[in-house]
Amino acid sequence: MTILYLGTAIGVMIIHIAVLTLSLLIYRRVQSLRLNTDTKPLTPAQQTRPVQEEFLSNEALDAEWREEVKRTVEYQCLNIRNAVFKQTVDIHQREIELAPKHFLIDRDVLVDVYSRNELAIIDGFLRSFHHYLEEHWYTTDRQLKSVFPGSISNTQSEAGKVVYRSKQLTAEFDQLLAQLRFTLPS
Repeated sequence: MTILYLGTAIGVMIIHIAVLTLSLLIYRRVQSLRLNTDTKPLTPAQQTRPVQEEFLSNEALDAEWREEVKRTVEYQCLNIRNAVFKQTVDIHQREIELAPKHFLIDRDVLVDVYSRNELAIIDGFLRSFHHYLEEHWYTTDRQLKSVFPGSISNTQSEAGKVVYRSKQLTAEFDQLLAQLRFTLPS
């Protein structure tokens, strides 16, 4: 049991490090594009152009940038999945608190990077997580619950319902991630 907790904790830490690393890489790319695009001063119109348009207009970086966006979203999905998976053994409020509630990438970028089918999978993933939070984790004033009455082995108790639903949702997430990975390049 301790090995399971340790393995899950290490997995979550690796995901956090990967997301931070990818965010840093994207930030550095943005900075290098700003420095290397022109030696002439930028016009006001160029200065107000969104960063994502600069990325998309540079064909040499386009494929790499798209792959970084996809990996960032996938890491966030894995982070959410692991937070829910932790609830299959016992209640871990901190994991749910730290899990991303939305993606770091703007919707416009996701629409540009993903196909309609991939977007449907990603939207379904996040929608399922939000429904799970609403159903089991949020209080009436939108705060995360910290107490779940009952035993986790009693599926009629509040604690048991969270554990039971977490098992179902983890399986659902695994299917969605398998579909998403199938459509993503290896």
